[in-house]
Amino acid sequence: MCRSHRLCGDATMSNAYTRLQSPCVKLCTLDDADTCLGCGRSLADIKNWSIVSPAEQQQILDRAEHRLIKIQRC
Repeated sequence: MCRSHRLCGDATMSNAYTRLQSPCVKLCTLDDADTCLGCGRSLADIKNWSIVSPAEQQQILDRAEHRLIKIQRC
């Protein structure tokens, strides 16, 4: 990354460091597979949310969305 991007706050560069909002909906109940029935995250995803990169947070959100779809079908 060039010095000018660090100083000017180029949108592309700053988005890489923008943390995502937690998907927690305050309905924290884990099923037998340790998946939260409120947000769809696994217990490991919940534990790691605040320490992973924004890109990893997006991956967590994507996986959680798929889990919630599966849970709603049951």
